[in-house]
Amino acid sequence: MTTEKRWAWVACVLVAGLLLAAGGCGRGGGSFKLKEMGFSMKLPPGWKQGEPRASGGYNVTSNGSFFFEDASRYDPWGNVMETPLDGASLQEHVDKLIELTEKMEDLQVRLTQAVDKMTGGVAGEEMAEAESALHSEVLSKQPRTVGGLQAIEVVTDAPTMTLTVYILRGENVVVVTFGAPKEDFPAYEDLFREASETIRFS
Repeated sequence: MTTEKRWAWVACVLVAGLLLAAGGCGRGGGSFKLKEMGFSMKLPPGWKQGEPRASGGYNVTSNGSFFFEDASRYDPWGNVMETPLDGASLQEHVDKLIELTEKMEDLQVRLTQAVDKMTGGVAGEEMAEAESALHSEVLSKQPRTVGGLQAIEVVTDAPTMTLTVYILRGENVVVVTFGAPKEDFPAYEDLFREASETIRFS
């Protein structure tokens, strides 16, 4: 083989390798599907579908309602569920859920404070951390269109921050939640929103 042919062959191998790398390093990830709901979504790169394990982390399964980056850790994570509207509008339904969450958090904080008083404040700092973990705050709530359907996106600030998309589908609401620890959320927010934009219903 002449020097020119050898370099041409090396150049072909390098170009082929670069094309393969470009194809594999795109922003696309695996597919998440729930056949009974006719739901599909493209996951962030490296993420999988599955169900939580009692011992922590997740089991990979093609019919799980959860999705995750690392099966050995709980965060970051996501979940898909469907709930009935019960005659409410989408806006009313979302507002009601937010209000219910706030009431539950308030009740849990009061219970935590009561336990702290009963124990004479022995836990102290641990109770303060538990109380802080129970508090969340809605940072944004905005209308969107997802898969051609009316939707509302809500971003909530908490120790585990969430981006939740409520999608109106007939008489039901499909709730797609993405979560990550507060300190990591900024690095995942765009990936979560990109994944939500790929949601489709068959």
